[in-house]
Amino acid sequence: MDIPSSHEGVVKEIKVNVGDQVAKDSILLMVEATANAAEEPIKPGPAEEETPKTEAPAVAPTPVTPVGDNDVESQVVVLGSGPGGYTAAFRAAEQLFAQLT
Repeated sequence: MDIPSSHEGVVKEIKVNVGDQVAKDSILLMVEATANAAEEPIKPGPAEEETPKTEAPAVAPTPVTPVGDNDVESQVVVLGSGPGGYTAAFRAAEQLFAQLT
């Protein structure tokens, strides 16, 4: 779920783990303000109505044991997503395709 930040800066510490349940006004992370950050916190927009959520029963994950040779060889690996990761992956694919033709 996207949560708008009330301040601009760099995330220095994450206070919750994946799967944790948090209440309204819980501290999720610590942010170090950047040099160009305003003194006033960013005012959040109107809250969206939350839809009631039904929780699935807790089920322990089944462990998976690797079988055989699991080494993966690659010429390029793109870490990250968004506009930068998409562009990097697209350009890498173009270069690899150009080498093959």
